[in-house]
Amino acid sequence: MKTKRFPLLATLIALIALVAPHALHAQHEKPDNSALLAVGTEAPDFSLPTVDGEATIALSDYAGRYLVIDFWASWCPDCRKANPRMVDLYKRYANEAVGISFLGVSFDTDRETCLKAVEKDGLEWPQVSELKKWKETEISRQYGIRWIPTVYVIDNAGKVLYAGSDLDELEELLRYLGGVGSGETE
Repeated sequence: MKTKRFPLLATLIALIALVAPHALHAQHEKPDNSALLAVGTEAPDFSLPTVDGEATIALSDYAGRYLVIDFWASWCPDCRKANPRMVDLYKRYANEAVGISFLGVSFDTDRETCLKAVEKDGLEWPQVSELKKWKETEISRQYGIRWIPTVYVIDNAGKVLYAGSDLDELEELLRYLGGVGSGETE
């Protein structure tokens, strides 16, 4: 009996030894930002339906304003972890006087699942989606999205001001824009 368990145990240990390094690597994987649009590039215009299906929003609707575009999905654990920080940034920096707006682009395929996540996470800014799989969306191709969450900041002239996944860098930029626009300095 013991001899039969040993090969099974040895096989299980060997399998764990094979899989563990890959699992650990996946947990510490860096975002692939290699395809993101370069700073200074003209942001491609788009027109997408809101997740609730009640309107259509285009990039051109934000002409003359700074726009934070948050690419995310309800099924993405990193996105859901980032959402409380995005809510905080929205509450502190979305500002009519300064001209900073936020827009979420969801890669969810199910409207109800997305709407539940929006409500649960307290995402108060407009959310749009093609309701297609992430890599099948036109906007992911236009903006070079290979990792989520990814955030873009489009300046008031329609050019990419920031593209990446680092919310500390995003906050630093928003603090600067908020100070410049409001006349405050630090």
